[in-house]
Amino acid sequence: MWVLYAILGTFGIGLYNHLLERSRKHIPYGFINKHIYLSSILFISGIISGLFLGYYNLNHNKEFNIIFTNHIKWYMVLIPALVLNGYMMANIVALSNGGGIAMGIFSLSMYITLFGGVIFLGDKINKEIIISMLIAIPIISYAVMQSIKINKK
Repeated sequence: MWVLYAILGTFGIGLYNHLLERSRKHIPYGFINKHIYLSSILFISGIISGLFLGYYNLNHNKEFNIIFTNHIKWYMVLIPALVLNGYMMANIVALSNGGGIAMGIFSLSMYITLFGGVIFLGDKINKEIIISMLIAIPIISYAVMQSIKINKK
């Protein structure tokens, strides 16, 4: 079942990143302008998440209290929130200036995710996975160079 969610997530991330890339047509160039736009998106997202939390607190109070009392520590929320803000800022600047090919570079984050899982969570990989990942690096690099060449970015 997780594969279906991964596929759906791919389309969601792709659409989200496309919308961020489109910001170059509507949001003036510059870090501050991009940050204002992105912070607005994250603010609305925070309101939506707050509504979900309110719903869970009212309708699934037992699970809600157990999660917040026994499982979630403050740093488990704060650190990912800080990383998310930094990542999203890098994402919008890269996409709005470099175009969609920037996702080729961002896709290299799979190495951090995969090896983090192996080192810290006990995930297993084999040599075929490692070889496949190593093959991806020159292919992504070539695609990025070609995009820079033809788009002069």
